[in-house]
Amino acid sequence: ATRFYPGTLEPWVVLHLFYLKTDNNPGADVTLHMIRKIMSGCQKMSRLSDSLSWSARLYDNDTEFLCTAVMLLRMHALDFAEMALAQELLHHGPSTPYFYYISVCHYLGGEPGFAVPHMEDAVRKHGKDCSLWSLMGHCHYRLDAHDRAEECYRYVGESFDRPEDIHLVGLRLADYLMKHKDYRLAKKHYLEVCGVSPSPRSWLGAAVACYMLNELDDCERALAAANALDNTCPVTWGYLALVNLQYHRQPQFQQCLRQALRNRLKTKDEALMSRINALRESIGYPDPLPFSLNAKPA
Repeated sequence: ATRFYPGTLEPWVVLHLFYLKTDNNPGADVTLHMIRKIMSGCQKMSRLSDSLSWSARLYDNDTEFLCTAVMLLRMHALDFAEMALAQELLHHGPSTPYFYYISVCHYLGGEPGFAVPHMEDAVRKHGKDCSLWSLMGHCHYRLDAHDRAEECYRYVGESFDRPEDIHLVGLRLADYLMKHKDYRLAKKHYLEVCGVSPSPRSWLGAAVACYMLNELDDCERALAAANALDNTCPVTWGYLALVNLQYHRQPQFQQCLRQALRNRLKTKDEALMSRINALRESIGYPDPLPFSLNAKPA
């Protein structure tokens, strides 16, 4: 890579880290000289799009080691990313970006408990920030500390300067709101996610919130959008069956229920299956054959 892209920073930093790991001091000195030469020429560093759980574009004033650490984190080369961050600490000292990206390293490595203290250091140094608070929420979510996670997500969701695309934060915050039966606010957050980066889950969440608010037309439109992105989700077909029951459309109800059963709704969401069964019986519809509501799908 250094041969084909001699003016690009990251390959030289990775090579420098490799020489450090293998105790090749002459090689490390040469590569460090090249890194400083490229940095002095203001070579533009490569930029990467954000991940769902963390931001690769958090700070503009990247150093050579931070820039490379971000690239390595995106590649899930966590050992080398940690080495790059160790060099960042050695050459440039502790900083908010350092604390943030070492937290990302622990989070991606399945060690959210080790990430939290670094995040707290970043918050003490930088103050509350949407990117910091988002990652803090994800760490607490992984640790099953749901009260703390919800607190972090609410802060991000209510911040006027939050990033436009907070897909994972928006989904998890809306899920918490659904548990609290705050369906209208949950719907708002689901639809915000749908407006920026729609997914089957975000449209289904919006549909369920609409159903709970008895907004059946909006519910049906959201379910259609979810189904267009993933037509194998049994919960989507289950709620379509419910909507058709509410509108007394027996043929459409039977068709949607058959699709739900084919995709194993009974094992995926027993509560939804019971709700469908109860509403069907209250209306007086018979079990749709050959897929009986009381039989296990093949």
